[in-house]
Amino acid sequence: MNPLRPSSRELDAVRPAWKALGCSIVVLALLASAAAQQSASEYQVKAAYLYNFAKMSQWPAQSLPDADSTLILGIYGGNEDFANVLRATLAGKAINGHPVEIRHLHSAEELKYCHLVFSVVRNGLLLP
Repeated sequence: MNPLRPSSRELDAVRPAWKALGCSIVVLALLASAAAQQSASEYQVKAAYLYNFAKMSQWPAQSLPDADSTLILGIYGGNEDFANVLRATLAGKAINGHPVEIRHLHSAEELKYCHLVFSVVRNGLLLP
Protein backbone atom coordinates (compact mmCIF):
# COMPACT_ATOMS: atom_id res chain seq x y z
CA MET A 1 0.00 0.00 0.00
CA ASN A 2 1.35 3.40 -1.03
CA PRO A 3 0.98 6.04 1.74
CA LEU A 4 0.86 8.88 -0.85
CA ARG A 5 -1.99 7.35 -2.83
CA PRO A 6 -5.47 7.76 -1.33
CA SER A 7 -7.58 4.68 -0.77
CA SER A 8 -10.66 3.99 -2.89
CA ARG A 9 -12.84 4.84 0.11
CA GLU A 10 -11.16 8.26 0.41
CA LEU A 11 -11.58 8.83 -3.34
CA ASP A 12 -15.27 7.87 -3.15
CA ALA A 13 -15.75 10.43 -0.37
CA VAL A 14 -14.16 13.24 -2.42
CA ARG A 15 -15.79 12.55 -5.82
CA PRO A 16 -19.17 14.19 -5.00
CA ALA A 17 -17.39 17.38 -3.93
CA TRP A 18 -15.44 17.51 -7.20
CA LYS A 19 -18.60 16.88 -9.20
CA ALA A 20 -20.39 19.67 -7.32
CA LEU A 21 -17.46 22.02 -7.94
CA GLY A 22 -17.46 21.15 -11.64
CA CYS A 23 -21.22 21.76 -11.90
CA SER A 24 -20.86 25.06 -10.05
CA ILE A 25 -18.20 26.24 -12.48
CA VAL A 26 -20.39 25.35 -15.47
CA VAL A 27 -23.39 27.16 -13.95
CA LEU A 28 -21.31 30.27 -13.23
CA ALA A 29 -19.96 30.27 -16.78
CA LEU A 30 -23.50 30.03 -18.17
CA LEU A 31 -24.70 32.86 -15.93
CA ALA A 32 -21.81 35.08 -16.99
CA SER A 33 -22.56 34.33 -20.62
CA ALA A 34 -26.25 35.14 -20.15
CA ALA A 35 -25.38 38.43 -18.43
CA ALA A 36 -23.12 39.42 -21.33
CA GLN A 37 -25.85 38.56 -23.84
CA GLN A 38 -28.41 40.53 -21.86
CA SER A 39 -26.35 43.71 -21.92
CA ALA A 40 -25.65 43.28 -25.63
CA SER A 41 -29.35 42.83 -26.33
CA GLU A 42 -30.12 46.00 -24.31
CA TYR A 43 -27.66 47.87 -26.52
CA GLN A 44 -29.21 46.34 -29.63
CA VAL A 45 -32.68 47.53 -28.57
CA LYS A 46 -31.32 51.04 -28.00
CA ALA A 47 -29.57 50.93 -31.37
CA ALA A 48 -32.78 49.89 -33.13
CA TYR A 49 -34.68 52.67 -31.34
CA LEU A 50 -32.16 55.29 -32.44
CA TYR A 51 -32.22 53.99 -36.00
CA ASN A 52 -36.02 54.12 -36.18
CA PHE A 53 -36.11 57.54 -34.50
CA ALA A 54 -33.62 58.87 -37.06
CA LYS A 55 -35.61 57.36 -39.94
CA MET A 56 -38.72 59.27 -38.81
CA SER A 57 -36.87 62.55 -38.23
CA GLN A 58 -36.47 65.38 -40.68
CA TRP A 59 -33.51 67.73 -40.88
CA PRO A 60 -33.31 71.13 -42.54
CA ALA A 61 -32.03 70.91 -46.11
CA GLN A 62 -28.84 72.81 -45.23
CA SER A 63 -27.81 70.23 -42.61
CA LEU A 64 -27.82 67.40 -45.19
CA PRO A 65 -27.41 69.35 -48.46
CA ASP A 66 -26.64 66.44 -50.79
CA ALA A 67 -28.37 63.11 -51.27
CA ASP A 68 -25.17 61.34 -50.19
CA SER A 69 -24.37 63.63 -47.23
CA THR A 70 -23.43 61.62 -44.14
CA LEU A 71 -25.80 61.65 -41.18
CA ILE A 72 -23.71 61.77 -38.02
CA LEU A 73 -25.06 60.05 -34.93
CA GLY A 74 -23.11 60.85 -31.76
CA ILE A 75 -22.92 59.02 -28.45
CA TYR A 76 -21.99 61.36 -25.63
CA GLY A 77 -20.63 59.72 -22.49
CA GLY A 78 -20.32 56.12 -21.42
CA ASN A 79 -17.85 53.60 -22.76
CA GLU A 80 -17.12 52.45 -26.28
CA ASP A 81 -19.26 49.28 -25.98
CA PHE A 82 -22.53 50.92 -27.00
CA ALA A 83 -20.84 52.76 -29.88
CA ASN A 84 -19.49 49.44 -31.16
CA VAL A 85 -22.89 47.73 -30.95
CA LEU A 86 -24.49 50.70 -32.71
CA ARG A 87 -21.87 50.58 -35.47
CA ALA A 88 -22.44 46.84 -35.93
CA THR A 89 -26.23 47.21 -35.89
CA LEU A 90 -26.28 50.06 -38.41
CA ALA A 91 -23.46 48.77 -40.65
CA GLY A 92 -24.47 49.17 -44.28
CA LYS A 93 -27.75 50.91 -43.42
CA ALA A 94 -28.81 54.33 -44.62
CA ILE A 95 -31.28 56.78 -43.12
CA ASN A 96 -33.47 58.44 -45.72
CA GLY A 97 -30.77 57.65 -48.29
CA HIS A 98 -27.94 59.10 -46.19
CA PRO A 99 -25.02 56.95 -45.04
CA VAL A 100 -24.63 56.85 -41.25
CA GLU A 101 -21.50 57.59 -39.26
CA ILE A 102 -21.32 56.75 -35.55
CA ARG A 103 -19.08 58.91 -33.36
CA HIS A 104 -18.28 58.35 -29.69
CA LEU A 105 -18.00 61.91 -28.39
CA HIS A 106 -15.54 62.88 -25.70
CA SER A 107 -16.32 66.58 -25.29
CA ALA A 108 -19.30 68.90 -25.49
CA GLU A 109 -17.52 70.75 -28.31
CA GLU A 110 -18.10 67.73 -30.60
CA LEU A 111 -21.89 67.90 -30.19
CA LYS A 112 -22.24 70.60 -32.84
CA TYR A 113 -21.01 68.23 -35.57
CA CYS A 114 -23.80 65.68 -35.01
CA HIS A 115 -27.32 65.43 -36.42
CA LEU A 116 -28.52 63.25 -33.55
CA VAL A 117 -26.93 62.68 -30.13
CA PHE A 118 -27.57 59.92 -27.61
CA SER A 119 -26.45 60.88 -24.09
CA VAL A 120 -25.50 58.15 -21.65
CA VAL A 121 -27.02 58.95 -18.25
CA ARG A 122 -27.00 56.79 -15.12
CA ASN A 123 -28.56 57.74 -11.80
CA GLY A 124 -29.35 61.18 -13.15
CA LEU A 125 -25.73 61.89 -14.02
CA LEU A 126 -24.26 62.31 -17.49
CA LEU A 127 -21.44 59.80 -17.76
CA PRO A 128 -18.13 61.12 -19.13
